[in-house]
Amino acid sequence: MIVYTVHHSTVYRYRRSVGLGQHQILFRPRDSFDQRLLDCKLEVRPDPVEIRWIHDVFGNCLTLVDFNTLAEVLEFETTIRLEHTPEKAPDFRIEEYAREHPFAYDGNELPDLAPYIRRHYPDDTAVRRACLVHRRRVRRFEPR
Repeated sequence: MIVYTVHHSTVYRYRRSVGLGQHQILFRPRDSFDQRLLDCKLEVRPDPVEIRWIHDVFGNCLTLVDFNTLAEVLEFETTIRLEHTPEKAPDFRIEEYAREHPFAYDGNELPDLAPYIRRHYPDDTAVRRACLVHRRRVRRFEPR
């Protein structure tokens, strides 16, 4: 088992006082088969009116920070401690259908994947050209 401590600091500086409004912070990692959150701390300057935590539809922990003040500087400091046990990691295998590119997703997965598959700029041909070049280079994925 390995214990990691991660400290992150974000500072915003403004030319003049600004209204801060609500901020969303994603700093808490999710627990998983090989990772367990031991501790997390958040420091915010200036003092917020309210700090609350919610889970989004994907299971991420969002921290919502509300202010009712003006400020020229906004600071977030986060510290997390987590336990990592890579030896507990399962053996993820690539399904046979996913070894050929491009591949078709199962119909049950499409509603969740649709926003990521949809072309956001259908008239832009650069992505299509890059995919065709890549497809010629790599026809079959072979794991190490």
